[in-house]
Amino acid sequence: LFSTEEERNLLWESIVTNDNFITDQYISMLKSLNFVYKRGFSLDISDEKVKRLIYSKIIQLTKENLIEVMLNHSNNIVDFAFLSIDKFCEIFSDEDVYDTQVISSLLTETKLSSAQKKKIIDISKHGISIKNDKYTPDIIKYILESKYSNSDLGYISKCYSGFNNIIRKKMKKIVVDNINSIINNKLDIGIGLLDELLSDDSLMEKEELFSWYIQKYDNKEVMLYIKKLNFPQEFMMVLDKKRPKFQNTDLNKRILADYKRRGWITRIDPEDGMLRVNGRKILPL
Repeated sequence: LFSTEEERNLLWESIVTNDNFITDQYISMLKSLNFVYKRGFSLDISDEKVKRLIYSKIIQLTKENLIEVMLNHSNNIVDFAFLSIDKFCEIFSDEDVYDTQVISSLLTETKLSSAQKKKIIDISKHGISIKNDKYTPDIIKYILESKYSNSDLGYISKCYSGFNNIIRKKMKKIVVDNINSIINNKLDIGIGLLDELLSDDSLMEKEELFSWYIQKYDNKEVMLYIKKLNFPQEFMMVLDKKRPKFQNTDLNKRILADYKRRGWITRIDPEDGMLRVNGRKILPL
């Protein structure tokens, strides 16, 4: 027994700051002193000892202690999350504690289960980018369902084919829901996804989409989609050295500009509010 509280505290300090003790012995001695940290701490000890102090609940999960760990023992943040994910999320959600980078880091931790990571995703105050090779498919799927970042639209539309079927299904829905934004911002679309979109009967913007991305296709593929998407017959007639008229629309002008780039037509002239187009003899390809 100690004659004074001061003696107890001095012994505590001499033990807790000593990084030479074997960890089990270290924890046993500290527990015998019945002392805990609740309102912050300042210890120059190894991450392994901080981890054991957390799991022994000598360093308790409080706002002050979490802030200290985030500032000076970042490798041990995951230990708080693993020990009590619900309480961690409650404290971490506080505006004085919340840190977007910590969320991204925890989602890569192999120590945490998918269920624990999903709770972390749920408390995110911002969209989360899926551009992280360390995220598991299950976590990517969950992010896409609830917390994806709009800044990822270009990545999703371009890299779609590199993911499994379950994730691609989620990605395609996002692309369809944001198709006008993707077109307006001229974001790249991978050819595999583009083919799927142009074959999707439920997508109303197929002709518009094709007119913006026609340059991604070779000559035979362009002809295939001109027929498949039921474009006006004039788009085929002009390839047989005819001079048809076209409606003067932005969509038609984009396709005709690509025809001209391919050397399929020679002139595009306004005529009576329409477009008169001089074609070459291209058919059959």
